[in-house]
Amino acid sequence: MKPNTHARRGFTLIELLVVIAIVAALVAILLPALSSVRSTGRLVVCVSNIRQQGIAIAAYANESRERLPPKYIHLTEYDRDGEIASGPWLINAYMAKWAGEEFPTRFEGWSHPTGMWRCPEVRMEADGERLTHNGVLHHAPNGWLFSSVVENRVNGSLFVSNQAHAGWDQRYAQSDWRRVDSVRRADAVIMLMDNVSSWEAAHNHHDAREFFEAGCEAVKVDNECGTQKIGSHDRLSRRPASFVDGHAAGVPSEGEYWFDEQSMYAPPGQASGPTLWRRDVEHLVWYAEPHSGGGPEEYRTPRRKQPRRP
Repeated sequence: MKPNTHARRGFTLIELLVVIAIVAALVAILLPALSSVRSTGRLVVCVSNIRQQGIAIAAYANESRERLPPKYIHLTEYDRDGEIASGPWLINAYMAKWAGEEFPTRFEGWSHPTGMWRCPEVRMEADGERLTHNGVLHHAPNGWLFSSVVENRVNGSLFVSNQAHAGWDQRYAQSDWRRVDSVRRADAVIMLMDNVSSWEAAHNHHDAREFFEAGCEAVKVDNECGTQKIGSHDRLSRRPASFVDGHAAGVPSEGEYWFDEQSMYAPPGQASGPTLWRRDVEHLVWYAEPHSGGGPEEYRTPRRKQPRRP
């Protein structure tokens, strides 16, 4: 009898194992790429969110005679029931209140940022990594740019304070609201940046920053400004940031970017001043400009004014 030449031939065990090995190798190659694409996508969303926050701050300043909102305010006022309520507000919760929004409270009594006030890279249950002493903050403000405020709307008192480096504090640390129209280099000065938490041995837990004052605080590796740092986009070495002129971008978080060169920044009419990294001055220390000291510009201390509510 003639054999059936059309009989189907099956895979051998060796062939099957080879196919499985090839598929596993392809998956191993593609998964990191797909994960990186997803991380990049979340970075894009986070940059968009922080840009919207910057737009909200610009709108607030436009309605407040160019005065910026406070980075921190301890507010005493009457609540909806007519009772006196007193407590701290960080810039995100304060701006959400101004915009008529509310954060849901689910984490140890603190309010969770939602919508544009949070970074999608951080899960809601991981908000403890963004917990400061006064609330949850996904994007920390420039500490030199915004005021700290104690306001009592019950008795009408108001106290505004600002920060500036020694030498420059006589000119720029006056007790009045920081103004957006005072900022030169608006395209380079950061308003808000992706928050970073560092290990606090004294507390035995991570604490998130309430504001940035130096690039070493944003650099992801351990240094004099913190250890065991956690940021939203450390894998991509980026810190989403919004700038005074309204644009937003991912700022590098490597030391090579922030620690470029140091110079002395002396106020006009003075022979000395603080020594700062150039990148810190570019992005954070908005008021400092390099001067040789004793220049032709006469140094004047601005007249102090009684702060007014924005």
